[in-house]
Amino acid sequence: MAERNANGIGTPADIRDHIAAFRDAGVDQVIFLQQAGRNRHEHICQSLELFAAEVMPEFKAEVAEREARKAAELAPYIAAAMGRKRWMKPLADEDIPVVPASRARAQISETST
Repeated sequence: MAERNANGIGTPADIRDHIAAFRDAGVDQVIFLQQAGRNRHEHICQSLELFAAEVMPEFKAEVAEREARKAAELAPYIAAAMGRKRWMKPLADEDIPVVPASRARAQISETST
């Protein structure tokens, strides 16, 4: 059995497997931190471009089906929550407080030209 990549670092195939494991566990959003350590800007850009070209398309192709399944699974819970919600009556314009600006006038630029 191959060792499971648990750190999100590797080849496009490694990352595909890594994200697929999250997907199979029910995770539907992942955030990668790329601006850590001694990564150079151009290397981060290359990594993101490689990810977008070789990893993301497989998961992007599943979005509509995954979102539809998620909406169907959550629908009864959302309906129950909305049924319990106490709706606030609409406010009259005079009941909405006026909040003064924090500055006397709008500032376009803090520096002079």
